[in-house]
Amino acid sequence: MSVVEITPAVARALSLASAFARANPCYSREKSLLLALLDEREGSASQLMVEAGLDIHAFWQLNEPSIPSVQTGFRAAEPSLELLPQNTLSEWSDLLRQARQLAREWGTYGEITSRHLVGCLLLNTYQTTGNQSEVYNLITHHGLNLGHLSNLLNPEPTRVLSMDEPLFAENLPKPADPVARLLDACANRAREGLRVVEDHTRFCRNSLTLTRWLKELRHGLRDALDLLPRDLIRTGLATRDVPGDVGTTFSTVNEMSRTSASGVSIANLKRVQESLRSLEEYSKLFSAEAAARFETLRYSSYGVEKLLANPGNRTARLAQSRLYMLVTASKCALGLEKTVCGALDGGVDIIQSREKNYPDREWLADLARLRRWTEDAGALLVVNDRADMALASGADGVHVGQDDMPVSTCRSLLGSSGLVGVSTHSRLQMEQAISLGADMIGVGPVFPSGTKSFDEFPGLDLVREAVKEQDFPWFALGGIHSGNLPLVCQAGATRVAVSGAILVSEYPATVARELRRQLDACHSSGG
Repeated sequence: MSVVEITPAVARALSLASAFARANPCYSREKSLLLALLDEREGSASQLMVEAGLDIHAFWQLNEPSIPSVQTGFRAAEPSLELLPQNTLSEWSDLLRQARQLAREWGTYGEITSRHLVGCLLLNTYQTTGNQSEVYNLITHHGLNLGHLSNLLNPEPTRVLSMDEPLFAENLPKPADPVARLLDACANRAREGLRVVEDHTRFCRNSLTLTRWLKELRHGLRDALDLLPRDLIRTGLATRDVPGDVGTTFSTVNEMSRTSASGVSIANLKRVQESLRSLEEYSKLFSAEAAARFETLRYSSYGVEKLLANPGNRTARLAQSRLYMLVTASKCALGLEKTVCGALDGGVDIIQSREKNYPDREWLADLARLRRWTEDAGALLVVNDRADMALASGADGVHVGQDDMPVSTCRSLLGSSGLVGVSTHSRLQMEQAISLGADMIGVGPVFPSGTKSFDEFPGLDLVREAVKEQDFPWFALGGIHSGNLPLVCQAGATRVAVSGAILVSEYPATVARELRRQLDACHSSGG
């Protein structure tokens, strides 16, 4: 909320209310704002409440001794609109947002005035808490009538026919512009659809990135609608006609059938995109700026769809993955964030978090960050050994060794959409892992590793054996770096897992980019 959207009277009231609240911790925010509004006794807020029955003189006789401005001179320097501190606006952002919404409901746009603040402060507080509200008791004790105040704040104009005026059709209200009805319907569909998708990403996916993105889309939709002429929203609301809507009289067979929570989410996102397109096109009749905003929101929704569809298509993403990185936070030369984000920028497709001596709470905190970074990059996140940590963090899967949790147990914890990887060190172990339902396997170790100890090294011979599983996702691993990667590719590998090659580098993006270049060249040449 920028300062240009509020009047100087609102700026003064907010500044004074903040001062009241700081000086008197026992004051609620609502009480501080009420006192600040009434402190300007010739202002519109005071005049409105006086007209609604408030005995302002009796009010101040009772309350003035406790006002800090009288005692400490808070009003000595009234803030100008341009110099109002940003932290003051932030402190009252919720109230200002409510005031803006109230302005829309009343059909008044532009600046937020003290009239809107009074409406939010008194009417909304009363509706929420009834006669338990401190503000309600404070004000009505001195004669204010809320019903009268409500009429003063938002009067409903009516047209009365004279007794001698004929009641012909032209005297009746004219049907509203059907475009207003259309825009209202599209706005409702978009709002509802975004909420359905956001609920899915929040409660089913546990995705901070997607939930935040969708919340921004919802707020962006509200801001775009605010750019339309102020009469359109009211007209559209007034002409809603569900019984008379021809579109409600029929439905398709598939419309009432969904096979998964992800399917529900995707279907609703498609509705959002269609609604945004209609809003964009028909808004061109009224506001080029609004149309441009709707277009931007529609394009942004395509990015949400890409990330949203990925979990239901993890196998396809895995099939496209070439470069896999195992990460241990303590071994990252630049720290976890710079190393991982650099590697992702360089082309890493899968991140595996491998922490052996790490408290679970700290590991979960790191996994939350890794989940956010991988989602932003469109990469997969896998947890080493611990299916429970993968489930708790919303990771895409788990990777286990030969002596760790069985594939079947991992699958029961993660569900059918979770990925399960298995480390294999022989041809027999590869065949067993695949037959037990693993989604991917690690093949190696190919070379001695600086990050993990092995008793034996099946080496490139095992890589040549793995080539026989050409239709199954497998990654050569163990001591691989850009210097020996050509040998691994010559043996037939098109996917590799690395660790120290990137972790110890001060240029993780550069190293990852070079590894990816070699892998892509190997893949395009057929190995």
